[in-house]
Amino acid sequence: MDVYRIGGDEFVIFIEKHTAVIAEKLVAEFRTTMTRKLFNYGENSNEAIVSCGYALYDPETDASCEDTFNRADRDMYEDKERFYKASPYVKRRVY
Repeated sequence: MDVYRIGGDEFVIFIEKHTAVIAEKLVAEFRTTMTRKLFNYGENSNEAIVSCGYALYDPETDASCEDTFNRADRDMYEDKERFYKASPYVKRRVY
């Protein structure tokens, strides 16, 4: 498993030869771990959220790794939207 920082607070993880079931399990475990860590952080924990997205490389539809990455990125932004819709009390940060 390789982890790369691609932006200020954005990371990508490349995991080879796994199925969607395994990817979903890894995302769920990551969310649980991060939620626990943020909760233990204390009073400022509500200032941080974790959004996740993933995609599996499909040689029939992906012309490149970038196609897979773009689908994962869209999935992450959809996850972020779901969070804000479910948590209207949390203010979005404006950059």
